[in-house]
Amino acid sequence: MAKSPKRKDYLKDYKQGDDGKYTYGGKTYKFADTEQERLKAYRNLILLAVVLLVSIAASGLNDSACAIRSFYVILPFLGEVCAFFALAWYLSKLMFEGREIRGYIFETANNRIPPAALILMFFALLGLMTAAIYLIIHGFDGEIFNSILYLVLKACNALLAFCFKKYYNTLQWTVI
Repeated sequence: MAKSPKRKDYLKDYKQGDDGKYTYGGKTYKFADTEQERLKAYRNLILLAVVLLVSIAASGLNDSACAIRSFYVILPFLGEVCAFFALAWYLSKLMFEGREIRGYIFETANNRIPPAALILMFFALLGLMTAAIYLIIHGFDGEIFNSILYLVLKACNALLAFCFKKYYNTLQWTVI
């Protein structure tokens, strides 16, 4: 099967110098504000991601009846986890580039971080809805606190994912 011709187009941006070493000559992006503002923005993104991870883990560790006894409640949780890891992967690729981010890395990460946050929010809301349906059909099974906590955590996951996307979209980048 032939590979897409655009798949490795970024390799055209690397040029070999006289010394035999390759240098990147394509687009480069940088954070529009000062270095302190860039570090503050990255710190805020990391903080949001860590709080989101803790909230997702807490909802996954919840042992209420609605969280563990039904596949249609567990499947949205798996979607949340996958979306979070995609979000974290692209965020880490962006952050580990440093001050100047190569164009192909920035464009990939920048185009995938907001949709990953939206997908995470979708699965959190879907998990909230399916857990509520489970509780309506089967009741609380004597676990009222854990069941309500699960619903609250799902709402928090959706809200945190929305806040992450909204904050990320406020960041300004410039082409060098």
